[in-house]
Amino acid sequence: MKTLYISSNIEHLNRTLAERIINELESALANGQQALNLALSGGRTPQGLLARLVDKHRDSKVWNHVQVYWVDERHVAFDHPDSNYGNLRSFIEALGIPLNQIHPMGSNPDTEAAALEYHNLVNAIAAQRLSSPLFDLTLLGIGPDGHMASLFPGTEHRNDTLYCKAAIQPESGQARISLTLPALNRSACCIFMASGESKAHIVSQVYNGEPDTDYPASLIEPPGPAIWYVDEGAAKRLPA
Repeated sequence: MKTLYISSNIEHLNRTLAERIINELESALANGQQALNLALSGGRTPQGLLARLVDKHRDSKVWNHVQVYWVDERHVAFDHPDSNYGNLRSFIEALGIPLNQIHPMGSNPDTEAAALEYHNLVNAIAAQRLSSPLFDLTLLGIGPDGHMASLFPGTEHRNDTLYCKAAIQPESGQARISLTLPALNRSACCIFMASGESKAHIVSQVYNGEPDTDYPASLIEPPGPAIWYVDEGAAKRLPA
């Protein structure tokens, strides 16, 4: 089950999605939830969204209750230009989230060990939340090949049992660390964000298609509907 929201452009997308995120988090807090687990994707797409949250919602009381996790990471130093954490760090800190509530991936220089450490971190959430969602809100992007997080085509990701694993970017050979389907599919609210005509083909394939190992993004099946926020460019090949 999927839900789709189409914005006229990336600025409108950032505005409407920022409102959705703050409303989701504030509603959870109002309902008595004290720890709000937010899982973020990297890349350039979320930067405008987080800038909007900083600009319009930094005074919200939710940020003291938010624990920030990463969906995936390029296993590089945090000050490297490719670091997902490094690219979003200034925005997250500007929201006033306490530093001990920010949980970057990859502090261990060994990729396999870093993945296991992050599995253990998420497993500790699972021990506290039992059958409840691990993450209250997860933000996902989608690659032109249908990958999301660092779960790439060519691997049967549905066999994963750990919450996090090491991965390799197929084209560059870059080491990655990624949450797995057992973690991502335990998200109360799972949101895909895509913009630009370069994403139109894959958005159409995944949004209209059935679960398919060729497109790992299609394997996201959270308890509620997967929510898609796209701009008109990314929605270009969707049926009217």
